[in-house]
Amino acid sequence: MTMNSADSHPYDTPWQIVKDLRTQVHDLRAAFQAEQQQRAAEVTELRNEVAVLKDALGKERHERQVQCHNLTNDLTTMDASFQKSLDEVKSVQRQQLHQLHQIIQDEIRDRKATESHRDTREASMKCELQTVKNTFDSEMGQHRNEHVRTKDDHATRINYLMHDLGLVVDYLQKVGASWDMLKGATLRSANKAVHNSGSPNKTPSPYGLPQME
Repeated sequence: MTMNSADSHPYDTPWQIVKDLRTQVHDLRAAFQAEQQQRAAEVTELRNEVAVLKDALGKERHERQVQCHNLTNDLTTMDASFQKSLDEVKSVQRQQLHQLHQIIQDEIRDRKATESHRDTREASMKCELQTVKNTFDSEMGQHRNEHVRTKDDHATRINYLMHDLGLVVDYLQKVGASWDMLKGATLRSANKAVHNSGSPNKTPSPYGLPQME
């Protein structure tokens, strides 16, 4: 015990600690270097991946730009074509509307002219019909009056004829009575004998007068 105490150095324990620390530091350095190498490899790999991604992104960006440019050109062309087609459609519709408006205006004028002509013709026909009606009514009135006058005139004439016929009958009866006095007499101017009306060979006079041979 005493010998061990005599052989030991007071710095042995700190030295051992330092040795342990050195060993730990060496291990830590080795671990750190290994970790650093691993991290460097990972960084290099990541850099390579980033470079690949940048390259791919550049290519993708270029392709997207080309596609966007083409799409823009296509859209511009389509917009110009659509605008041109729209303008043509508007122009055609404008012309059709103008033609339709002209047709409607012509139809309105024609119908107004036709209606005016029809109204004028109807008014003229109405006036003519009214004139014809008035003339017909006037002529019918005149014919009616003429008929009444003719009827009255005929009635008057018939009355006059009946009166005159009565007078003739009376006169003939008186003449017949005068002829009875001349029966059997001979008229010297005519050299004819007066016979009786009752002879069988002679047709009797309708008025009862004697006949002469």
